[in-house]
Amino acid sequence: STSIAEQTAVLNDIRWCDALEWATVKNELRLLQNTTSPAGTWLPQAEMAAKDMRLAVKLKAWATSVLRIKEVVPQIFGQVAKDATADALNRAKEELANLWERKLKEMAQSVKPYRDIIGLLSEEMQDYLIVASEHADSLVWLLEQSDTQAFNQLINLCRPNTDDAVLLAAIASLQQTRTFLATLLYEKAPHADLRAFLVEASKLQMDDATQGSLRAMQASFGPVMHLLTTHSRSPGVIAIEDLTKIHEGGVFVVRCSTKENEQLLCTTTSGATFTYEDLAELRRQLLMADALMAADEAAGHLQDLIEKLQLLEEYAQCVVDIFMSGHFSYALGEKVLQVEPEHTVQVVRKFLEDLQKELVDWQAAVDRARSEHYFLNYFAVRALRFLANAAARVEDEAEVWDHVWPMLRLVAADL
Repeated sequence: STSIAEQTAVLNDIRWCDALEWATVKNELRLLQNTTSPAGTWLPQAEMAAKDMRLAVKLKAWATSVLRIKEVVPQIFGQVAKDATADALNRAKEELANLWERKLKEMAQSVKPYRDIIGLLSEEMQDYLIVASEHADSLVWLLEQSDTQAFNQLINLCRPNTDDAVLLAAIASLQQTRTFLATLLYEKAPHADLRAFLVEASKLQMDDATQGSLRAMQASFGPVMHLLTTHSRSPGVIAIEDLTKIHEGGVFVVRCSTKENEQLLCTTTSGATFTYEDLAELRRQLLMADALMAADEAAGHLQDLIEKLQLLEEYAQCVVDIFMSGHFSYALGEKVLQVEPEHTVQVVRKFLEDLQKELVDWQAAVDRARSEHYFLNYFAVRALRFLANAAARVEDEAEVWDHVWPMLRLVAADL
């Protein structure tokens, strides 16, 4: 108590004056005075010295933090030959470097030159800047998010991709923190100097929720950034990228199949595979407004690719039609066509026209055969195809009876 009464105590020995709540510190000082014999009257002076000590501790941390912010995001500060406030805070850092080795009675003189600077902000805002400076990456990232519409679009794209309560809360905190710092980072920037920055900061309304949002955002910043990075592109933009890869190196294969998703397959040089359904979805995503705007430079080749896809879908359907009509040259699972990247829209259109002509010719041939050979009308063309294939494969009479004669008896019951 004597060292405190005389203010000769070394700060390292009375750290509790800073660590405890101020009301508790006052009670402790009062108890110490009451134990003094004879009772002294040093309490008011000790309280003032303790306040100066607490201010010095805060000033040391705060000056470092504010200078750190200036270093991390220099873009929000104007280009000035000499920044008096920054110079003052650098001096404060140097003078308070050995703070804990100093004596209590020195505190008033130590903080006097800087009271007006740190006094610009409330204690809550001082604490906020200290916390903000501890996470440089978040400040740099937030500075890049000056476009509110783009930022909101990014958040809206990413939020549906997680159901993690912690991540969702961190995303909400990120939004709140950006909104709170918008004046400092975007609207009033660049600030003339560090003092102008602090003046603007002093106008912000601070509360516990704002402090909590900053800490929550920082605590989950890594996972949130991973989410934003991996889901930052719209489906339309992703579709453009995939379609560009297909245009540059995609090989299309059309197979004879009654299952739609097996009819058309595309494989790129990177090994990526796109089914009929995948290709249809890419075309749908490309119709998104943001994708069309992003595709301006690529519109030419993408339009060609879309036209080629439409032709190939028609080709695949024509293959199904010609197979269902019983054409003897088409079998399920068989590769019917392969289209290379260098094949133009005109070439693919010619493939389609040739196949359509083949279908028309086949249907005409079937009609002529039915007219010339009446008994063929007893059978669907697919049955005739089966009959022809089965007859060619039989090797003994028993097999003929099992596979061929039951169909032939439709024509002649006495067989």
